[in-house]
Amino acid sequence: VCVSFGRLILNAIRPGIEELGRLPGTDIFCDKAQYPGVLDVPGISIIRLNSGSFCFANANPIKEKITKCVTEENVKEVAKKPITGIILDMSSVMSIDSSGIIALEEMYKKLVSRNIDVTPSVSRCLTTANHRQSKMESDPQAKNCWIR
Repeated sequence: VCVSFGRLILNAIRPGIEELGRLPGTDIFCDKAQYPGVLDVPGISIIRLNSGSFCFANANPIKEKITKCVTEENVKEVAKKPITGIILDMSSVMSIDSSGIIALEEMYKKLVSRNIDVTPSVSRCLTTANHRQSKMESDPQAKNCWIR
């Protein structure tokens, strides 16, 4: 029981973040690490957050990992086509607290300042009230937010 509880806490603190690519000949997107043959979408980085919650315990590590992924991708892609957009798949996130919203805002501002559009794709469980709580909604550059 203690091992299971410890594993649960570790998963909450260090959530999985996957960079996605498209399987050739399909509209299916998979983890690049698990499926090395997936194709990149030129100029766009698709990142999936695999965590049930986005909270004070994991907000900063998530923000840092996503920013690092996009920065590393941008360095790799400069020769081809630089990253101009990021799709953040948060469909598995079931709850988000104020620390998570603040971390999203900080990440959003940092990426927009680098001319990278941010498009969050969120589940219905993350109500529009959470989105309205954030200042991203009032930003004229915040064009996209997909709610499934």
